[in-house]
Amino acid sequence: MPYREKRRGPRTRVALFVAVLVAAVFAAGCGDSSGSSSTTTAATAATTTAGGAATSAAKAQTGPNTPAPKPLATRAKLSVAVPLVSEAYGAMLMAKELGEFEKENIELSITTLAIPETIVLLSQGKLDLTPQGWGVAILNAINGGADIKSIAPLVRFPETGKAGLWVAKKYAKADGTVDPCVLKGKTVSFGGSAGLGATSSWWINDYFKKCATGLTVKDVQVSNLGAADLIAGLQNGGVDAGFLVDPFWADADAKGYAVLATPNYRGTLGGYFIGPSLSGKPEVQDAIVRAMLRTTRTYLQGDYRKDPKVRPSLLKVLGVPESNLDAAPPLIFDPQMALDLSSIQGVQTTWLAIGGLLTYSTAIPNEKGWDGKPIARVLAE
Repeated sequence: MPYREKRRGPRTRVALFVAVLVAAVFAAGCGDSSGSSSTTTAATAATTTAGGAATSAAKAQTGPNTPAPKPLATRAKLSVAVPLVSEAYGAMLMAKELGEFEKENIELSITTLAIPETIVLLSQGKLDLTPQGWGVAILNAINGGADIKSIAPLVRFPETGKAGLWVAKKYAKADGTVDPCVLKGKTVSFGGSAGLGATSSWWINDYFKKCATGLTVKDVQVSNLGAADLIAGLQNGGVDAGFLVDPFWADADAKGYAVLATPNYRGTLGGYFIGPSLSGKPEVQDAIVRAMLRTTRTYLQGDYRKDPKVRPSLLKVLGVPESNLDAAPPLIFDPQMALDLSSIQGVQTTWLAIGGLLTYSTAIPNEKGWDGKPIARVLAE
C-alpha cells in the first residue's frame, strides 16, 4: 500500500473520525434516522475558524490555488504517522501526492503506526505530525503535560452519508426506526478495538439518552469488532448493533440485515497534531497548514472524486478499487479549515461520566489541545 516508506508498528484498526474517524477516525452527529440532531445543531453554533477571529482577517482570495506558496528557506523533512491510510486524511495525503508540500519546501515521510506508539513518539519529538481523533490516549497525554496540539482539523461528514450506528433488523419497528431502549444489555460495537474509548461513544451515548427508561453506554455489552468483522457479527448474531463506517454500511444497507438507528456525528472529531519538534517553529506550522489549505481549495471541493487529476491520485494513495471509493458520498473539506470545538468537550463529558478512561476528573479546555494561530496567520496572508 502507498505511503508505507517505514513501518514502526502494527497497523491499527480505528473507529472513524476514527472515525476516524477516520476516526479516524475519524465521526458524525447524534440524531434520529432522519438526520436531525441536537448535538449537530450545538456543534454548528460552536464552529469557529482558527479558534477565533480569523474569518474577518481572511482575504477575498479563497478559491483554487490559494493561499500562494511561501517556500521555507530551509527544507523541512517531516516524519508523519497515520493509524491507517484514509480518505479522511485527504488534505495531507493529496498535498503530498499532488506536490503542494513540495511547493512549501516540505518533504513528508509517512508511515502507518499504532495510535499509542504514535502518541508516545510524538510527545518525545521523534514524530512531527499525525492525524488523530480527539481520543482518550491523546487527551490523557495532553493533560499529563505532553507538548501536543492540533493545528488543523480533520474532515466533516456529509449529511447524505449513512455511516452510523446500525442495529440488527430484528430490533427495528415496522417503520424501520429503532427505540434505543431495546439495546439495554445487548452487545454493541463502537467501531473497533478502542471500545468505549472511541470518539463514537459520545454520539452513540447521546442517542441512548433518548430511551425513556434510561440508557447509557455503560448499560450495554461492548464488542471490539470493527469493519468487515462487525458486518459478519451483525449477520450471525454475534453483535446486536455497531458503528459501521464508510463504506461498510453499504453492505448492511443493500442486504437489509441491519438498519441505521442514528447517523454518525457530522462535525470534526479530530485534527492534525504536532509535538515538541515543531512547537517552536511557527513558520513550518504555517507552511503545513498552507499546503493543506491550498490542496483543500484546489482539489477537494464538491464531488472531488470526479476530478481527472484527483481521482487517480486518490486511488493510488488509498490503494482501493474504484467501487470502494464511490461507495459513500464525498467527504467535506472546509475551505476555511473551520473547527467544530464542541467535539473536544463532548467526548470528554461522555468519558468522564463513564469513568476509568481518562486520567483526570475535569475536562481540559479547548485551548490546551488546539492551537488556532497557524490557521489564523495563513488566512490573513
